[in-house]
Amino acid sequence: MPHIEVSDRVYRHIQENAVPLEDTADTVLARLLGLDAARKEAAVPKQGAAPEAESDLSGSSTRRVRRVRRRKGGDGALKPLLDAGYVFPGDKLVWKRGKKGVTHRATVEANGNMKLSTGEEFDTPSGAASSVAGRRYPGWDKWTHQRSKKALSVLKRQFERGDEPPKSVRPKEEQSTEWHSAVNGVLDAIPPASWTSFKDLGELVDKHPRSVSHYVENSGHSNAHLVMQQGGAVTPSFLKDDSQDVFAKLRDAGIILNEDGTASANQRLRVMQLKKLVGENESEPEHAEK
Repeated sequence: MPHIEVSDRVYRHIQENAVPLEDTADTVLARLLGLDAARKEAAVPKQGAAPEAESDLSGSSTRRVRRVRRRKGGDGALKPLLDAGYVFPGDKLVWKRGKKGVTHRATVEANGNMKLSTGEEFDTPSGAASSVAGRRYPGWDKWTHQRSKKALSVLKRQFERGDEPPKSVRPKEEQSTEWHSAVNGVLDAIPPASWTSFKDLGELVDKHPRSVSHYVENSGHSNAHLVMQQGGAVTPSFLKDDSQDVFAKLRDAGIILNEDGTASANQRLRVMQLKKLVGENESEPEHAEK
């Protein structure tokens, strides 16, 4: 594939016209140069002809009658937000178009896709918005998450910053779930001179590490400080009040601290050790090696 150099001014223009999580520089330029329109016009079937498969911007094929554009693995663009607890399967999305007096509705699917009230399914908010509008739309800004009353673009930015999901996005039945009990069981059972990570806990309970982090940090559990970031770093929220106290607690618990303040990798309990710990409660689990 040929490579070209563009000025900073042109590159900024490409960025301004890109649809987040969908476009590449190539697809933006193709659209700005009118190549997309020419391709779509050529793809329109003649009257009476059976609808053929058309290509989306990534080049993958999708049947026109279903209007589904799936990503590799079948996951839609909302899957990261689902995994992190910002949205949930069955959540309602709305797009109120005041000037036209029309309200479009969609539902979040378990695989991260969006299903319109018509039954059509899309793997991106922009694909769903473009379908109901009849022309290309940046859907992240248009669709609003009904329960939190926040645009999907706002939730996405919060996720990218690592913010805790607002309580308003969680269904009542999700406020207290079985995985909380599983996490508490691990915290209760952590043996002396041992620590684990949010990643390992997340794998154990099948939750995103960020969701586990938010729960543990706010749990008030006496062993919460023994759950750290993957490299053994103390969670920033535990450093806000009295960092010396946290490190003193770790030393009292038998944790060996390196010169940079991180915990010894030899004392980390990985997911397999955690399973043994909360499962059959066998003899003290072996620590992972460096």
